[in-house]
Amino acid sequence: MAEASETGVSVRALRRQEVGAASRRAVEYSGPLRLAEVLALSPDAPSVEHFIRSLCGKVDLAAPELLLGRMELGRERALQVYGLPVQNSPDALVLDLLIARVVGTVLLYPWDVPFLRERAEAVADWYGENYDAPLVALAFSSRGNPLPSEAYAEGVSLGPGVRVVGVDLDQPASLKRALSVLIDMALERVAR
Repeated sequence: MAEASETGVSVRALRRQEVGAASRRAVEYSGPLRLAEVLALSPDAPSVEHFIRSLCGKVDLAAPELLLGRMELGRERALQVYGLPVQNSPDALVLDLLIARVVGTVLLYPWDVPFLRERAEAVADWYGENYDAPLVALAFSSRGNPLPSEAYAEGVSLGPGVRVVGVDLDQPASLKRALSVLIDMALERVAR
């Protein structure tokens, strides 16, 4: 314990009674305790970072192959987002441990950049062949434009079981609505 004295601050040893009393006090809440987890795959690193910053407010951890963000959902809950850029072949990914933990996966789908769109489509195909977990493709444009109905009159299809949702990466409300689709898909699977 620190105490003020005439010469500054002095430190005295804790007495046995003080140590015992301190250990019996209630532990103060310091952050969310229960986590739901979501995996975010992206054909490029800037998109997945943009997604996490928009959804969570910040990136908690940025490593070359992994980004982590957390969106607090009230006093005791949070959504942990694992962001993985897939800049090469998705065959190099081993997601088994993450897929076992997550509610589902979102795939960032930049519909207006042809080479990124093709890479995202390859990831969706690979994911569908290897995992039976919910996948929601978040269709966005680099300019914030919605999917043009004349170009995609039939909609976008990325394989069976994949739902495509248009989003604006700069609008957290848009991203949260898309995540609610993912959660609905996960609940549908549990209900079966």
